[in-house]
Amino acid sequence: MSRNSNLIFLNNLFANAGPGTEQLYWECANHAIATESSGGNPWGAATCRNKFTDMATPLESRFYHETSEASFKMRLTRAQANEICQKLMEKYEKLIPVDNYGKHIQEVYDMDKLAPRQEYLDQYERMRDELNKLGVEFAY
Repeated sequence: MSRNSNLIFLNNLFANAGPGTEQLYWECANHAIATESSGGNPWGAATCRNKFTDMATPLESRFYHETSEASFKMRLTRAQANEICQKLMEKYEKLIPVDNYGKHIQEVYDMDKLAPRQEYLDQYERMRDELNKLGVEFAY
């Protein structure tokens, strides 16, 4: 995109899945890697096709942007990114037609502390580890 245009290309993910699902993380990673390697600027991640209230958390956007940053710092070519994206698609492509909305923010976040519950943080770390096994190198 950046090679063929003078415009800034912002791209927002409207994921099919919702918080607390592995599918959401795969969708975030796939979109972030594809956007970054194509010269786009990842903007943010909306869950559940952006259809419901209380069905998004800051953690999926954090994962989305950390994956984008890792992709950028690795200087992935489109071919390298495509290879990773194909592996990611295999993990959730069959689930796309299914309404996998996950959990409300109140179920995965401590609303008094405004922080993710430990179970949700553990899932986040597990998904980062799995993405790392596919070749994505996080800086931190």
